[in-house]
Amino acid sequence: MNSTIVPFDGPSVGDFGGPEFYDILDIGGGSFGAGVNFAFSDNLVLDLGYSTGDGNNGDIGIFDNYEYIAQLNFLSDGLIDAAVAYLDGNAEGGEAVDYVIAGLLNLDFGGFEVGGYYAFVEDEDGFDVDDSWMAGASFTDFLSTGNTLGAYVGESSNEAFDFVAEGYYEFALNEFITITPAILYAELDDDDDDAFYGVLRTTFRF
Repeated sequence: MNSTIVPFDGPSVGDFGGPEFYDILDIGGGSFGAGVNFAFSDNLVLDLGYSTGDGNNGDIGIFDNYEYIAQLNFLSDGLIDAAVAYLDGNAEGGEAVDYVIAGLLNLDFGGFEVGGYYAFVEDEDGFDVDDSWMAGASFTDFLSTGNTLGAYVGESSNEAFDFVAEGYYEFALNEFITITPAILYAELDDDDDDAFYGVLRTTFRF
């Protein structure tokens, strides 16, 4: 993907900050994958991706048990970044999902960003599955250059939990090491108690 638009992809610790809907059909999680992007202008870019779980099986090949994505991005150097994505496929196993349509938006005010997405998910029988959405804010260079403070809330399409929230602070110790403490909250979709998690991630770059 040329861009996932929202500012939480990377600094956030939880998978939901990804954003989550990219993982519903396990795009890129198979044994074979390919992608390409077309830049129609400096701001308008089309991303295309395809993957299959049976690329290493000569009896099935790469055109069965597949997933694909198309995403049209508007990427600016200013206020607005936006995208529309479509995901589909016939992969076996996983969630019984027919297709996903999503819209993503990020507003960059220079040091302060507001972003999110909404994803419509339809199951294989033509009935609406739990939709997914996210909204949050991110502060770049917070307290020091290169540090990022962010938080988001959202609703997952995962049947195991409904509501998700995360707050994180990514700070650089030096040019090679970044530490990100985070607090995650999940509202579980059963009789279990809601869950709070404290996480500390250390990232090494060489």
